[in-house]
Amino acid sequence: MPPVWKPKDPELLQSWIKAIDDEAWKDLNEVERGFINNVRIRLRAGWDLTKAQEDWLERIYAEKTK
Repeated sequence: MPPVWKPKDPELLQSWIKAIDDEAWKDLNEVERGFINNVRIRLRAGWDLTKAQEDWLERIYAEKTK
């Protein structure tokens, strides 16, 4: 049986968003900015992200920040 996916800690996700805001916001395209804003709203509302959303956020964080 494959491992069960568990959402990442919201504080970790918030730290990724803060780093993106601080270091890379100007380098994001319109779609990435819209996605980051949507994720920010979801996390503030206390909702978990889907695995795909977490994966995309992590990819943006890894590619765009130091």
